[in-house]
Amino acid sequence: METTASSKQMYAHTPGPRGWHDLTDHLRAVAERAQGFCQAFGAQDLACWIGFLHDLGKVNPEFQRYLVACARGIRHPKVPHAVWGAALAYSWLYKRRGDALGWKFLALPI
Repeated sequence: METTASSKQMYAHTPGPRGWHDLTDHLRAVAERAQGFCQAFGAQDLACWIGFLHDLGKVNPEFQRYLVACARGIRHPKVPHAVWGAALAYSWLYKRRGDALGWKFLALPI
């Protein structure tokens, strides 16, 4: 199993049986799956955004180094990633658009 990551790609998880899990593929797949789950009650657009933003913090180069270290069995301090998609949603909706309530529907589930 390959334990090195390409410097041009970003990954969602350490390698599994099929190798590294591409971050963009992961975000798209989660967004589509969340959209499907929420279609029955008309929240598919919101679910799509939540799914796409949920792991966006994994673009952090330090998180990518963390994944490579873990794949190699090297101890590395944990790198938080979950908060960054929520922070982006909050900043975008509340700080930029002035939506005092709507940001909660996107940022808090993330």
